[in-house]
Amino acid sequence: MANQKHLSMLKQGVKQWNQWRRRYPEIYPNLSGAYLSGTHLYGVDLSHTDLSEATLSNSDLSHADLRGAYLSGTHLRNADLSGADLCGLDLSHADLNRACLDCADLIRVYLAHVNMSEAHLCKANLSYANLRDVDLTYADLSHANMVCADLSGAHLYGADLANARLFKANLVRSDLSDANLSQADLNNALLANALLDGTNLSGADLGSAYLGWARMVRTILARADLRKAKGLIDIDHEGPSSIELCTVQLPQDGSAFCFLRGTGAPDEWINFLSNHDDAAYSVSFLLYCLL
Repeated sequence: MANQKHLSMLKQGVKQWNQWRRRYPEIYPNLSGAYLSGTHLYGVDLSHTDLSEATLSNSDLSHADLRGAYLSGTHLRNADLSGADLCGLDLSHADLNRACLDCADLIRVYLAHVNMSEAHLCKANLSYANLRDVDLTYADLSHANMVCADLSGAHLYGADLANARLFKANLVRSDLSDANLSQADLNNALLANALLDGTNLSGADLGSAYLGWARMVRTILARADLRKAKGLIDIDHEGPSSIELCTVQLPQDGSAFCFLRGTGAPDEWINFLSNHDDAAYSVSFLLYCLL
C-alpha cells in the first residue's frame, strides 16, 4: 500500500517531487498500489520507487528516471514511456499493452510473459533483455536494438521489426507469422523451431543464423544472404514461399539445392540454376503453385 505522504508529495507536481527527491536521496518512495492513471509525470524521478501494482495507465512518463524502481504487476497500458530509463528493471506481470516505449532504455530488462501487444518500441534499446514468451503481437520494434536478447517463445505475430538489430538474439520457438523483418540484422541469431509463416525477410542479414527446424510457409525471401546460414537442410517447409532467385544469395554447396527442393521448387528450375550460376536470371515464384 502506498505511503500517503509520498503520494501527496507526487500530486504536488513533478517539479516539487524532483526537488524533494534531490533533498532526501536516502528515501525510497512507496507508491505501491497507487492509482495514478492519466497523470502527467514528464521527466519525473521515480528511481528506486516501489510502483508494484500501481495504476499508471494513460500516464505521461516520458523521459522518466525509473532506474532501480520496482514495477512488478504495474498497470502501464497506453502509458507514454518514450525515452524513459528502465535499464535492468523487473517488469514481471506488468501490463504494457499499447504502451509507448520509443527510444526507451530497456537494457537487461526482465519482461518474460509480459503483455506488450501493440506497444511502440521504435529505436528502443532491448539488448540483453529477457523477453521469453512475451506478447509483442503487432508491436512496432523497427530500428530497435535487441542484440543478444532472449526472445525464445515470443509472440511476434504481425510485429514490425524492420531494420531491427537482432545479432545473436535467441528466437527459438518464436512466432514470427506475418512479421516484417526486412533489413533486419539476424547475424548469428537462433531461429530454430521459429514459425516463419508469411514473414518478410527481404534484405535481412542471415549470416551465420541458425534456421534448423524453422517452419516456413508464405515466407518472403528477397535480397537475403543465406550463404553462411546454418540448418537450411533441416527447415520444415509447410507450404508455399516467395523466393526472388535473382537477389537471394545461397550457399555454394549442395544445401542450397536441397533447400530449394524442400520448398517445392520445380526440379527444372533448380537444374537451371545449378548450371547457370552467373546468368542474369530474374524470377520470383510461389512455391508449390505449379504442383
